[in-house]
Amino acid sequence: MTKPLHLMWFLAGYQPRGWFDPRYGSGHDFRRPKHYLEGAQALERGCFDGILIADQPSINNTYNSSIDAQLRSGNESICGDPLPLLTMMGAVTEHLGLVGTYSTTFHPPYLLARQLNALDHLTEGRAGWNIVTSGRVTDGLNFGFPTPEHDHRYDMGDEHVDLCKALWESWEPDAVLLDREKGVFADPAKVHQVDFEGRYHRSRGPLSFPRSPQGVPVLAQAGASQRGREFGARNAELIMGNQNSIAGMKDYVSDVKKRAADRYDRATRIMFNIQPVIGETREVAEERLLALKRLAKHRVYVDAGLAFASGGMKTDLGKLDLDIPVMKQIEAMDEQERPKPGSILFQYAMENPNFTPRDLAEREGLKMTLPIVGTAEEVADRMCEIAEETGADGFMFRETLHPGYVADIVDGLVPALQRRGAMRTEYAGKTFREILNEY
Repeated sequence: MTKPLHLMWFLAGYQPRGWFDPRYGSGHDFRRPKHYLEGAQALERGCFDGILIADQPSINNTYNSSIDAQLRSGNESICGDPLPLLTMMGAVTEHLGLVGTYSTTFHPPYLLARQLNALDHLTEGRAGWNIVTSGRVTDGLNFGFPTPEHDHRYDMGDEHVDLCKALWESWEPDAVLLDREKGVFADPAKVHQVDFEGRYHRSRGPLSFPRSPQGVPVLAQAGASQRGREFGARNAELIMGNQNSIAGMKDYVSDVKKRAADRYDRATRIMFNIQPVIGETREVAEERLLALKRLAKHRVYVDAGLAFASGGMKTDLGKLDLDIPVMKQIEAMDEQERPKPGSILFQYAMENPNFTPRDLAEREGLKMTLPIVGTAEEVADRMCEIAEETGADGFMFRETLHPGYVADIVDGLVPALQRRGAMRTEYAGKTFREILNEY
């Protein structure tokens, strides 16, 4: 029997990525809601579990010690707050899970808990939180205080999540009475102060609004480092991975399962980011891939990729020769200048010792991961094979909501998966958590 898959869309943010893509044409305006709302409706038509919107609250200046390249290229550092967009998506859909990215380092727990409680109410139980701890120095500068070091941020994050959960649960499920006969809105005995006093966070509570349909929104996380994986195993129901090989996927799933052994089967789903290229024939799909690779060589994409990769590796790739292998140049750096091994891009450079900064730039410019190319039927077969071989629960499509590409997935790939019994044909659950736990 074919393993059923969970599918989500990973949108890199409410941002201009794709503005230079010729598939959009000159009429595309990334700032307008219609593009995103129609995309969300299409994903729901395809019975997707949900959409996750990433966020970057600062324009990183690691590359060439400047934000200029990012402003010229319009990469994803140019980013708006995801919450208003998710709320609008919720108004035009009925089942799609809606996951926003927010930082435990810079968003006060009470404020964040209150915002996501409201989103869960307004979407009738479809809110999710992609938990990040924010490693960019520029994020801290924008919020007005230093960015803590790596493991310290995760210690703060564990406590932040504990406090948010306490706030979300400060109203008991049946606290609201709406008793018109007695004139009682809520039972005071069922609304509790949390009196949380931690090392990093504190709050009296309770939350100022009733418990939402899910109580606690679905918690998602994508830590790649050892400490990040531990954080995800402790807190997350949805864990996202960026891996570029089958071996890497298998190792990641095995590691997460071990770390979350007491809750994996019950509460954790692991999905990997992919960007399949689909065509009516395999030849058409391969030509589309070649067109994307040609596009990635344009200065706009090279600048965007170098800037993004520099921020991710915390190393100014502008100081490196673009055509000499990354690892060869990193090994020649002073110890203090070298990127830390926890970076997914550092890992990718290690796995591909001949990759140059230009290669990384092109890869990051297009966000390509494990190559999957072919007809809808061929891609469906390959996705099923990967899930069976690696133990993954599903996939996230890491792309813009370009209508043509969304149609390739929703109207081509999804029916192919459904014919294999690898995808639902209708929603059985109502809340996002129920949809994630459907199988």
